[in-house]
Amino acid sequence: MRTTGEPLVIPATDGRCLSACAWMGPEAAARAVVFLPAMGAPQGYASALASWLATRGWGAVTFDYRGIGASWLREDYRAITVDDWIHRDLPAVILAIRRLTGCRFLGVIAHSVGGQIFGQSPACANVDGAVFLGAQHGVPRFFRGRGRARIEYAYRVFPVVVRLLGHVPTSSITFPDRVPPRALIQWIRWGREGVFRDAGGRDTGMDFGRYTGRLVAARVADDAQYAPEAAVEALTRLYKSASLSRVVLHPKEFGVERVGHFGLYSRRAPRLLWSRIESWLREMSESPEYVDPAGSAAGATGLAHAVARSGAPLTEHH
Repeated sequence: MRTTGEPLVIPATDGRCLSACAWMGPEAAARAVVFLPAMGAPQGYASALASWLATRGWGAVTFDYRGIGASWLREDYRAITVDDWIHRDLPAVILAIRRLTGCRFLGVIAHSVGGQIFGQSPACANVDGAVFLGAQHGVPRFFRGRGRARIEYAYRVFPVVVRLLGHVPTSSITFPDRVPPRALIQWIRWGREGVFRDAGGRDTGMDFGRYTGRLVAARVADDAQYAPEAAVEALTRLYKSASLSRVVLHPKEFGVERVGHFGLYSRRAPRLLWSRIESWLREMSESPEYVDPAGSAAGATGLAHAVARSGAPLTEHH
């Protein structure tokens, strides 16, 4: 099994090219999953988990939103808003993976801000099941101690830095990658105001109710700095139509002292922890509506096979 994935280029709904990677396990035609990354986090950080899921049969796909990672272009970097990710990028990726794999069940693993983007996107209506990992509503009153200080610092300082430099430099206290400045300011407003709004000011809180599938919202017990219980619950309350389960993952249960916010994706993460995540998705995928009535075990045996079968408008990138 490839550990780097098959590089893809997926056109967004406006034709903008997005970088993606696919791992096609033998059951990809039955079940596939798309990773929705955290703010300013290039897709590569999810590659170890994606690759591992493919060894368990899944089709697994990572991608970069426009302006992030390998989807960065100088020409539009300063114009990008979160609305572009919500309405242009994510719907195109979900549709492309449906066509690429022909899967009966399509799930998402949404990390951090990924859970905020998912519910505001019309793409959520084309997804069968979701697992949220540390997805939260970034309102300061939901945080305590260092977590509260960190988020207050970000909301006060980052806009000033954007005005001075045009962007927030990457560092251990900011983001793994540059974030388009308009997208960053929009995200900060969500936290400051406690209300999700599009770039035009419309309250998008009701949009989360469009998702009617299964949702497992997991948080790690030692991730209070980034995803405390109150912040996770505040986000998941917006998913009023979902079949919701909330789960707390305790590191010692998986034989480690710490996991934290990004540790779930680390190559050193306990495989027992990954198996727990996979079991939630597999249980969803084994609901009667997603099982082949003929009992077929057919699946995509490789990316070229899936593309040829589906006629998906994707290109491999070399």
